[in-house]
Amino acid sequence: MPGLYAVGNLVWLDIPGIPHDGIQQPIEQTSGGVNNVRVELYNGSGAFLDVQLTAPNSLGYPGYYLFTGLPAGSYQVRFCLPDGYTATLQNQGDDDFLDSDGNSQGTNDGCSYYATEVFELPNSLTIDNADLSRDFGLYRPTDL
Repeated sequence: MPGLYAVGNLVWLDIPGIPHDGIQQPIEQTSGGVNNVRVELYNGSGAFLDVQLTAPNSLGYPGYYLFTGLPAGSYQVRFCLPDGYTATLQNQGDDDFLDSDGNSQGTNDGCSYYATEVFELPNSLTIDNADLSRDFGLYRPTDL
C-alpha cells in the first residue's frame, strides 16, 4: 500500500571471539539470531503502538522482527533484555545495517529495555518502504 512503511530486522547474539565487536558477522545473521525477544514499537512521542517477539524469518533464520503498515512519522523501537543477556557494544562501525542500535536504557512494565533513537519513516535508510536497520546485539556475560 503506498505511503505505508515497515521497520525491523534482527536481534542477534554477538558471539565472543567472532569477534564480539557490536557488528553482525555473517554467521550471526544466519544462525546467531535470538528468538522470543520482546520488541516494542512506540511513536516519537513515546506512546506504545505494538509488540512482537522475534522469530525465524522467511529463510528460517532466527531472531527477526518486522512492524508493517506504518504511516510516515516518528518512531522508536525498544528491545527488552531476556534473562541472562546484556547489550553488546552500540553503534559500532560505519554500516547502520550491521550495528546494534539500542543506545538508551529504561524499564517499563517489567521490561528492562534498550531503545533506539527516535527516527523518521521514511528516512535515508528506507529501501522498498522498509527500514531494516534497527538491530540489537546481545551477549551473555558468562560467555566472556
